[in-house]
Amino acid sequence: MIPLRVISVGGNYIKGKKEMTRVSKSISKHLKAPFILTHGNGPQAGELQEKTGLALDEVVALTQASIGYPLAQEIEKATSKRTVVVLTRSLVSERDPAFRDPSKPIGAYRKKRFPGARYFPGRGWRRVVPSPEPKRIIEANVIKEILQNSGSSVVCCGGGGIPVIRTRKGLKGVQAVIDKDLTSAVLARQLKAEEMVILMQESCVYKDYGKRAQERISCMTPASALRLLKKGVFEQGTIAPKVLAAARFARTGGRVIITNSENLDKALKGEEGTCVQNTC
Repeated sequence: MIPLRVISVGGNYIKGKKEMTRVSKSISKHLKAPFILTHGNGPQAGELQEKTGLALDEVVALTQASIGYPLAQEIEKATSKRTVVVLTRSLVSERDPAFRDPSKPIGAYRKKRFPGARYFPGRGWRRVVPSPEPKRIIEANVIKEILQNSGSSVVCCGGGGIPVIRTRKGLKGVQAVIDKDLTSAVLARQLKAEEMVILMQESCVYKDYGKRAQERISCMTPASALRLLKKGVFEQGTIAPKVLAAARFARTGGRVIITNSENLDKALKGEEGTCVQNTC
């Protein structure tokens, strides 16, 4: 029986068609379908909003289509099996402190400071927006039905899901971009997935990345991952959410692999990447 996997791919990792093709082929080669693929939209969302002036919830919805569609096309080519794109909403709390302290980077890095931007050492200035915690994935049951009834792979939760809050009149979109790894962990828990894979540009997680004393991490338990997060050894807005998402999902008994597509096969065998699980 094929284990249920949720695969999370960063927006910086799939900026163009060439990158999408490479990542989709690697996933399809090493992980048997059906699977669930989620994706980021940081660079794309920032660029789209600058061009259109649309609200962030609308931007997230549009990028779910503009990124999800070509990803689904490439996965179908690689697996010869149907892949479905699901427009997905993520429930957040209107009282989330993130609305008062924007931290999610979107758009491109710039050399000069501009309104709403934060400086990232060695990279430049980048716009930051609110990134509230995802509580539930509204379409989780629909995704489950697609997997069970059709055997199709699913591309969903793009950009962390369209951020919505509950009101007396129903669900309402809000101005935020949710971290896609935290959303993926919530979805994986809701669907009771066995494994979660987080694909990024680096082959593994490093402690104090980019510093002279950077240290490669091959395995972490949820408890050790949370301790390292508390010490601040992971960069906020980039690797820290990945480690937090991995720790949260692994606490439920699942396994998380963090690596890049080039090393996915080795990481699945425990020869590369970073593994987060209850025992190391």
